[in-house]
Amino acid sequence: QMKSPYTGDTRDCGFSFKHINDDYAFFIKGDHINIDACNFFGVGDEFTIYSYGQHLHVTRCEFEQMVGGGIIVRNSGDHDMLVPGGLVVDNNSFHDFGKYYLSYKPAVLLQEAVGAQITHNEIYNSARYGIDFKYGNIECIMEYNYIHHCMQNSADGGAFYCGRVVTNRGNVIRYNLVS
Repeated sequence: QMKSPYTGDTRDCGFSFKHINDDYAFFIKGDHINIDACNFFGVGDEFTIYSYGQHLHVTRCEFEQMVGGGIIVRNSGDHDMLVPGGLVVDNNSFHDFGKYYLSYKPAVLLQEAVGAQITHNEIYNSARYGIDFKYGNIECIMEYNYIHHCMQNSADGGAFYCGRVVTNRGNVIRYNLVS
């Protein structure tokens, strides 16, 4: 048991991962994975969580002093039938990331996701952008995020980055605070 950094109560919570120097701290190819209340500090050469699975939930985690970015998700959901993949990234803190990889390493990168929900996260102190959803994302929702102090090492990007990809359809960005 340990004290939760988010609620202050003592209960079973996640693990702390510090200074893992592999390309990916977690490479997940499976379904119904919950990563809850974990702390990632100084982790990863590329991304901390790299997933090809369905129903990945990353909640109440803190990602700090990241070498690269935070989470990358590919092929979540069924594009032909428009069935959501169940990706939820909610109530996390991403800060001080992109320490060595100063560009193209966002807090959250979606590629070919259907119905992903990126909500209630705080993203700040990044070398480049916060959320990247540039390849084939359909009906993803990005809302209630607080994104500030991004783009500290670049001028081409922003809090959200979409690029010029025609395979994105029906994505919603709303109710975010960007400063």
